[in-house]
Amino acid sequence: GEAEAARGGDARPHVQSGLADYAEALKRNPASIAVLVNRNNAWLSLGEADAVRGVDPRAWYRKAITGFEEILIRAPDHAMARVALAEAWSTLGTSDAERGIDPCASYLRAIALCGEALKTDPGHAFACYARGISHHRLGMAEEVRGLDPRPSYARAIADHGACLERTPAFATAWQQRGLAQVSQGAAESRRGLDPLASYAKAIADYEEAWKLDPEFANAHADLGNAYLSRGEAEAV
Repeated sequence: GEAEAARGGDARPHVQSGLADYAEALKRNPASIAVLVNRNNAWLSLGEADAVRGVDPRAWYRKAITGFEEILIRAPDHAMARVALAEAWSTLGTSDAERGIDPCASYLRAIALCGEALKTDPGHAFACYARGISHHRLGMAEEVRGLDPRPSYARAIADHGACLERTPAFATAWQQRGLAQVSQGAAESRRGLDPLASYAKAIADYEEAWKLDPEFANAHADLGNAYLSRGEAEAV
């Protein structure tokens, strides 16, 4: 399904086939946490595939949320399931935001879940990464509502930094920290503050992502955008 989606095809038939397999597996072993996690992730994938085609994906996201919550009732210390639940809440929030619905409660729920996962497993790099994504999204939602987003952007930057302390070769974390740095710089600029330091940090992060993964197209594009933003700020 993921390979089909990467080629621009419709991944949903493949994901549905996978769901049928997971249903059979759960008939044989209803307590299998690994199968339950995979099933819930498949529901998220169906939502993402629907979203690409303009179909409201939120029913799938809510289904995944319920599935991960059920796992945590059985296995409350399962850090991976808790982070996956956080991602589902954050994805639901983004889908709500696209429809003019306030996503902040969903982002805050995701942030709290990542914090709980880190209490269970302090070395969980992906929990830091996922919390950084949600903090960044929260900042953008706050900005839309006329609030100061800079504290949320700063937390996103710190979360991605914590992820990179644990997994320094994670190119996407470098790229995501760069995105948060650019958002911070833009917020500073709108408030009459000097954004150049934030843009310089973003450029350094994008360059590191590019070094780690020379085929990382988004990092290339983001690097160009950061240079453009810095140039515009220098011209003021």
